[in-house]
Amino acid sequence: MAAGRSIRSAAAWTATPRRPPPLIVAQKTLKWFVASCLVGKSYKIGKALHLQLRCTNEGAYRSLPVRLDLVAADRLAVTWDGQRVKDMRRCR
Repeated sequence: MAAGRSIRSAAAWTATPRRPPPLIVAQKTLKWFVASCLVGKSYKIGKALHLQLRCTNEGAYRSLPVRLDLVAADRLAVTWDGQRVKDMRRCR
């Protein structure tokens, strides 16, 4: 995922070493654990992509903010609903 460009194909990112389920990022959707989300709004500040998502999580709908920071070519810093998540690496 290049900052400032639209996402052309899905990319999967995972945190290590415990390996939670991957964060799947596509052009208009994100999926992580049991949450499936549609991107409502998005904007870029520096290298950070800020997203307003509309997610369904086990049948309940919720709006939440997500921030994706491209730390390096293969590393992504994620803030999910205000909670900083361990840096993720692109799945191979």
